[in-house]
Amino acid sequence: MPSKRVLVLMKRFLGDAVMATPLLDGLIEAGCEVTLWTTRGVHTLLSEPQRLLALEEMNRSRKLIDTFRASRGLRRRFDIAIVVNRGFRSAALARLAGIRTRVGHDVDRRGWLLTKAIPYDLEQSEVESYLDLGRAVRLTLASRHPSLHATEGERAEARNLLQGATVGLQPGATWVKKRLRVEVLAGLARKLASQGEKVAILGGDDEVAAGNELTEALDVPYVDLVGRTSIREAVGLGVELRAAVGGDTGLMHVLAGAGCKTVTVFATKPTTKWGHLYEPHVVIRAPDEDPSQVELAPLVGALLGSVAVP
Repeated sequence: MPSKRVLVLMKRFLGDAVMATPLLDGLIEAGCEVTLWTTRGVHTLLSEPQRLLALEEMNRSRKLIDTFRASRGLRRRFDIAIVVNRGFRSAALARLAGIRTRVGHDVDRRGWLLTKAIPYDLEQSEVESYLDLGRAVRLTLASRHPSLHATEGERAEARNLLQGATVGLQPGATWVKKRLRVEVLAGLARKLASQGEKVAILGGDDEVAAGNELTEALDVPYVDLVGRTSIREAVGLGVELRAAVGGDTGLMHVLAGAGCKTVTVFATKPTTKWGHLYEPHVVIRAPDEDPSQVELAPLVGALLGSVAVP
């Protein structure tokens, strides 16, 4: 049985964080004391009453001197480093911190920095890729789906924000090439309205412009929540919404982790790795890797199992 003091070096992206929840839950169930090296936002997303996680806040500086400084604060505090982050710097940080057991994927020419470097399968589910890191230190970690949980207060706040909306639409994305066409989403909103559903427009602070484009095209009731919810409020939305539609974004992963049915359109990423390929979720591969070519019909068809049909 390995020591219980484990440092998990994470990425700063919400989607990666959600995919790591099975690993984190497995570590906690095995009796490990888990500390995350990540951003405050990711830590906020993942920390729940049943998932107690300490934080070592990630310094985004790429200067070597800052990596040395960060490593000093980690010395003699951990026995195992699980390097989920596949960057060179994260493996170097664990090595400089003198953490005895360092397991991570053998990528980015960093294998020599790790005591256990395991192959990275470009097609394997990201959930399983992360679980394999824990298994490499002789932990028995069962396969499971990603999960996020909202408190009763977060659920109540979500209901208040939604104002009766039942289906979420995300028109924006950090990468423009992940966005669905406004006219298709507007058509989907009209179809849902004809079935008695109300849509909520979802997105982060940097997606307000995309949200405005969609709201300007809508002629049915909606609630605009783009840039108006915190990370934990997004988890509450995922519990309360019946379904959500959007591109392959961090928010869609958060909603899926919270239990909301998601219809996610993928462009270039392999769906076997990043898709939630289990019920009730639906993954759609965009024609020619271009989400703007996705038409209304497949989105309506994918949603029929989660909305009321006359």
